[in-house]
Amino acid sequence: MLSYKDDKDKLYGAAGMAVCLVVMDGDEYLDAVNIDAEPHDMLSLTDEYYFPGNQDMSARTVWNVILKHFNLAASMAIANMVCRSLILESTEPSDDRRRCLRDQVVADADEWCSLEQDEAETLFAKRYDYFMRVFSHPGVRQVVNEFAHTLESHRRLSRLEVLEALRALAML
Repeated sequence: MLSYKDDKDKLYGAAGMAVCLVVMDGDEYLDAVNIDAEPHDMLSLTDEYYFPGNQDMSARTVWNVILKHFNLAASMAIANMVCRSLILESTEPSDDRRRCLRDQVVADADEWCSLEQDEAETLFAKRYDYFMRVFSHPGVRQVVNEFAHTLESHRRLSRLEVLEALRALAML
């Protein structure tokens, strides 16, 4: 689903996803960001992200973990698109792009979490609105531009390097 026009577009997509993990307290799952990787592998996540539990966990607990991870994945996709549009292109995402992403999130929510369509659409709308506000903030724009520059020059950043580069978000 993710396709990029050029390297700069890819940089800002990765920046959007990294910011998403930091602002949603999901950075514990981040392993590294590698701009030279395939688009679906730019952010490498820890094994804990992919493994939702163990035999000793109740089904409800496992489902809640799966839902949390799905919410992070959907949020990263939304943040990727919104960051690229608002910061790189200086425009809101087109209705077609927004609708396409919403439809994908709704379909994935049904497949991964058995969410009803209205629940998935509410999740999408909530996260979309949130990231529109996040990436509209002038301070966030500055942090994202600096992060994209750092990522462009280093090509790969470890989790700690990402957190260091995005530490200014905590002050906004």
